[in-house]
Amino acid sequence: MNPLRNSQITVAMDRALESMLSATADAAAPTMIPLLLNRWYSDRERTMALRRMLLRCLCRLQPEHADLVSTAHRKELYFELQRTRNDPYLVCAILRGLAGIEDHTPVHDVIVLAHGSRSAAEFPEIQAAAREYLLALGYTL
Repeated sequence: MNPLRNSQITVAMDRALESMLSATADAAAPTMIPLLLNRWYSDRERTMALRRMLLRCLCRLQPEHADLVSTAHRKELYFELQRTRNDPYLVCAILRGLAGIEDHTPVHDVIVLAHGSRSAAEFPEIQAAAREYLLALGYTL
């Protein structure tokens, strides 16, 4: 497929997603998580619009949204926590989202971040978000 055509499709998809998200009440935004995560982990071209939408929706996850995040997507999110260098905004949003759906699975990786290792060594906001995750789920350091 023509690279220019792919770019046009990506822009059109971003516009459609952004209009859907802006028309969606904040409380309903997490319902878009499966669509956004599918796109994030399948597209080579991760656009800024897609990133903004994903960050916004991850931060709004609540326990009732737990079923919206599939096992495969959770594994992808857990992997993001294990990377040495990563986007601090993405990691913080993932931590808020996982705490929001009360997912205890990545506790070991979050403890590592809370102690200032991996990407938290470079970005103190990740360490703070990891500590917030642990506190929200009832863990202490």
